[in-house]
Parts: sequence; C-alpha cells; structure tokens
Amino acid sequence: MADWSCELISLRKINPLYNPYVEVWYNNIYFVVFEVSSTSMMINLVANLSLMLVISFVFSLLYKSKPFGIHSDLKTKVIVGVIYGSFGILLMMFSVNVTPSVILDFRQIVIISAAFLGGIPSALISSLIIVISRGILFGAFNSSSIIAMISALILGIGSGIICTYTRGYWQKWIFSLVFSIIVVSSCTYILIGNEGVAILPLFVVLVMIGGLFKAFLVRYFMSTNKQETELRANEERYRLLHSHLEAILQSATGVAIIATDHKGHISLFNKGAELLLGYTEQQMIGKSTSMLFDHVIEISELARSQSGSAAYRLSGSDILRNVLHTSSSYESEWTYQKSDGTIITVNLIVTSITDNADQAVGYLGVATDITERKEAEAKMREANAMFQKLSTIDGLTDIPNRRSFDQEIIRLWEQANQHDVELSLIMLDIDCFKQYNDTYGHQRGDDCLKIVTRELQRTLARDDMLARYGGEEFAVLLPGSDLEQASRMAERIRSHIEEMAIRHESSTAGRVVSISAGIASRRQEGVSTPSDLIRLADRALYDAKAEGRNRVKASGAAYVMNR
Repeated sequence: MADWSCELISLRKINPLYNPYVEVWYNNIYFVVFEVSSTSMMINLVANLSLMLVISFVFSLLYKSKPFGIHSDLKTKVIVGVIYGSFGILLMMFSVNVTPSVILDFRQIVIISAAFLGGIPSALISSLIIVISRGILFGAFNSSSIIAMISALILGIGSGIICTYTRGYWQKWIFSLVFSIIVVSSCTYILIGNEGVAILPLFVVLVMIGGLFKAFLVRYFMSTNKQETELRANEERYRLLHSHLEAILQSATGVAIIATDHKGHISLFNKGAELLLGYTEQQMIGKSTSMLFDHVIEISELARSQSGSAAYRLSGSDILRNVLHTSSSYESEWTYQKSDGTIITVNLIVTSITDNADQAVGYLGVATDITERKEAEAKMREANAMFQKLSTIDGLTDIPNRRSFDQEIIRLWEQANQHDVELSLIMLDIDCFKQYNDTYGHQRGDDCLKIVTRELQRTLARDDMLARYGGEEFAVLLPGSDLEQASRMAERIRSHIEEMAIRHESSTAGRVVSISAGIASRRQEGVSTPSDLIRLADRALYDAKAEGRNRVKASGAAYVMNR
C-alpha cells in the first residue's frame, strides 16, 4: 500500500534520497518539496518486494502442513490475519520514503495473501492491524495517513470479497491485484495529482510481478502440501498393512518364514522359524545369508549345478538369484540343521519379492517340517486364504475390490446363462467427489467413502454383490433382478444417500453428498458379454452425470429417476 503526501516540510538537512524540486519562502520559513531519486527508489522498492517474498516463503515453509483456506475455521482465519498483519508491519519498517511524510511498500500484496488464505475475516484483520500500526508507528494523523488507512480497509474488504466469491485460482489473484492498483492509483491522484504519473508505472509493474510471484509461490506450496498429505496417508495405510501382514506372519508359528533383501541379508525371521530352527530373531536379523542353517553338502551340490550355467562360481545369495532367474518361485525338499545340531527335513518354497518394475528386491522363504506335513498343509491353506482375502478386499471400505468384482461378474454371468435368469448391474458414482476432497480434505473424503459404503450395505439384499470399482465409483451386481427392479434399487440407494445429508458445499448437484447411477441388464439388446454389461451401465452413469447428477439412468430407457 502506498502513502502519498504532497505536504511542504521544513528541513535543515537534505536527505540523500531526494533532490530539490521547488524552493519557496513563507513567513520567513524555508520550505522544500522533494522528488524521489528514481534509481534509489527502484532499488529500495525491489528490496522491499524481496523482503515481502522472503517472509512469505518462510511463512509457507513453517506452516506448510497447516490447512489454510477459504473454508478454514474462524480460529485459523484469525491466525492468518494476525500473521499477515504482522508481515505488513515489518514491511512498513523497511518501507521506501517518497516524501519525508510519505512511505511506499507492498502491504497490498500482504493483504491479498491474507484474503486468499482466509477470506474476508483474514483480510479485514490484517488490514486493521496495518491501519493501527500505521497510525502508531509513523506519526500523527494527517490527510496522507487517513487516506492510507481508508485505502487499506477498502483493499482488505474488497480483496476478501473477491477471493471468497471468485472461483478460479488465478482469477482471485489477478482481480485482487488489479483492484489494489486501482485503489493505490486513486489515492495517489487524490494526494499528489499528476505528479504520481512519475511513480506509479514502476510501482504497478512491481506490484504485478511481486503479486504473481507470490501467487506462484502459494500454488507451489499448496500442491506440495497436498502431495505430502496424500503421501502421509499412503504411508499410514502401508504401515497398517505391513503391521497386519507382520501379525499374520508371526502368528504362523508352525511355519518358518524367512525374508531377505536382494543381497541376502535376513530382514524377517518369524516365530515359526525360531521354533523350527532354534535360533532367535535377534541372532538372525542382519545375517548375510539365509542359507547358514542349510546342509553344507546340499548347498555345495546346488551351487555346483547352478554354476554350470553361470559365468562364475556361485555362492550364498547368488544361488537364490540364479535359481529364481527364470521363475518367480522355487520349491524343493531341504535338509536343515538346527542350532543344537539336529538334522531335519523341510519342504522349502523360495519366492522373489519384486517391485513395480518387476525387479527383485528380496526373497521370501517358507519352510515346513515334513513330519507334520498334514498339519502344515492345512495352515498353509489358511494362510493363503488370508493373503487372498487381503488381495481381494478394498483396504479403505472393507468391501470387495475391483479384482473381486471382475471375478464375480464372470461367475454370475455364467450362472445366469446356465439357468436363463436375469442379471443386472448398477454403476454408481459419488457426485463431485474431487471437489469434496479439495474442500474438506482427503481424510474427510475417506470418511465419506466409508459412510456411503455402510449405507449401500444396509440397503442391498444379501445375494447382491457390492464392490468398490475405483476411486469414488462403486459397482453392484443384482442376480435375478431385471432392469426395472435394478432401477428401483438404484433409486432407493440414491434417495438414502441424499437423506443422510452429508454436507457438500462445493457440489454442483446440491449442498449434500449425492450419487449418480447407471443401470444395465443382461437381456438388453447389445449385451452378449460381461464387458457389454459394464459398458452399457457405465454409459448410463455418464448420461446421468451429464444430465445434472443426483439421478438414476437406466441404459436404453426413455425415463430417468431423480428427485
């Protein structure tokens, strides 16, 4: 914000930043009006702008995990207003003097930033702090200070309104910057008239450059914060899954499970391995190879046989890598030597652990004592079932995932063909879910998905199959239901979800969470495969969303169910 004054000041010593412009005598008092040295003013303006950007950068770093935004709670908006108002005071402390009673700085960018992060309350608080500080820190009230204070309040209210009710990101910043330039230009003209023409161009350019750079900075940190939040959420899910898998592995006390990294260092040695081999986990973690308890003769024979196809003599974990080079798993009977010297025979299965690029990052060995084969086989089947469940159940909603759905639709399709009965599919989608996440955060988004899932489970019949198809999309298979029956079920689901009244202020379909649904049936024209059924239901869902959302659309039907 700029304070402009055209007052004549009585001075004894000329400030080096100013050059004499007009000299007059009045009542035996010598008066001088000064104009700013353009080079000095440019340097100081750039320095002031740099200070504003530096403190903004530091603020973004310190509060990058804080969910600031238009929809934040009042306490957060007050914090934003106070912080940015303090930034404004700091800028005034390092402002540029245009005349002995007029200062120039970039307070307007600070106020706009507060408006963007907290709306009208934040912008108003920051501008009030700046107004009060202007009067306290920089002298008595005069025409210059009064106009500056009024302009700060006008800018705070105006930019707050713009940022609250303008939808686009860049529109918020550009409209606010243009508004600030209009306010500053008006104040300049009121105070010093046409003399402001020499000052305004440089100031306007720097305001636009600084404001846009600040906008880029805010957008960068918003994007980074969002990615970090998603990363933390994913890490939490992975930690939870890892703990579940660890509990499963450790509970398999009758099975020795040993994992190594790609270099052969042991990273997992479960309770079953401790009981089977007599070593403790503390003794084995970090050991250079999992073969240190294998029979020496068998290792030598395997190394010899594998070295015949290798360019060098194999040993240690190289044997594992070579064995698994052409296959992802290896199974054989092995002789193990326990810690007390006892020799036992085990059935050993070694599997490669691969990353997304299909590169081996480790190895997993599962060993069972053959003397207890029957019991071990039963436990392995149970363990496999548990692993299968983990791979077919959605981790967030605890319902079948896309993989389960793909398997189930084929099974039900074949069953329907065999008995010549109906089979219908509902594809449903939570309306404007991306905006829900953007408005309330991904944690609230996950909670919303769970609530909708529970309501779907309560609404559907026992024989119906519900699956999370992907993101905010769900699929419902209805064995024995025709298109009309499926449409009624979909409408019941839509109505129940709407009646739950989950608040969704940013939805274009209403102010509560709603769903759109598309339905298709096996006996419709053009449906000859499960893929056709999915395609028609998905197309109907697309039509429902295109026609306004919060409605049910039956494929090929001439009617739409909505509220």
